[in-house]
Amino acid sequence: MTEHIENLYQALRGDCKRSDARKNLELLKSTLDEQVKRGSTVFQLPTLASLMKATGGPSLQTMQNASGERYRTLIEAYKVEYVKPLLTNKGLSGDDWIERIEQTDIRFLVKEMRAQLKKLRAENDTLRSVKQLHIDMRPQATQQVGLVDAQSPRSGMMQIPTLLTSERETVIQLLDEEYLTQNKLHYDERGALWYQPEKYPVQISGRKLQSLLESILTVDAASD
Repeated sequence: MTEHIENLYQALRGDCKRSDARKNLELLKSTLDEQVKRGSTVFQLPTLASLMKATGGPSLQTMQNASGERYRTLIEAYKVEYVKPLLTNKGLSGDDWIERIEQTDIRFLVKEMRAQLKKLRAENDTLRSVKQLHIDMRPQATQQVGLVDAQSPRSGMMQIPTLLTSERETVIQLLDEEYLTQNKLHYDERGALWYQPEKYPVQISGRKLQSLLESILTVDAASD
């Protein structure tokens, strides 16, 4: 822990008027220090809240509230101090940056997820062209669920893209917090997916991937 962080922590602690607030700040700092000792630079609010469940530290909602500014200030100080420059794909072509991931199993997993993401983006582009969802209320034997193409309103019904079982399972996995934690993955505040190895964090997707996957599951469920 650096002198800057220690001074900031003492100032924040001195600003706490309630004993429970001081206790929460102490537990948060202890958790942040443990992350640093483990060599992890994952300081996202959901991850920290999950780690503090057993110790009774501040909840995710508490840290996100207006009154949780002191917690966010301390977390930001750790990010500035310990999160190293990001590995990006600048200067690389396509997915060449994936080859820089040292662990073979993680590299394979990232490649598989990138392939799935490309397919999901294509399906999402199709869904973006949809203006209305039409549900046929006729007897089940002749029932249809379809979409009206916003670009070609006279083109009639368009079949909703459906996911294969394996594809649906992949989407569900990418939204499962336990699965993400086990594979050193997390979403940032913008909904972008990150891989967090021991050295440098790697951004796997663009922003809003999390909400995109949730939307795809919702539409896929409606088409069943």
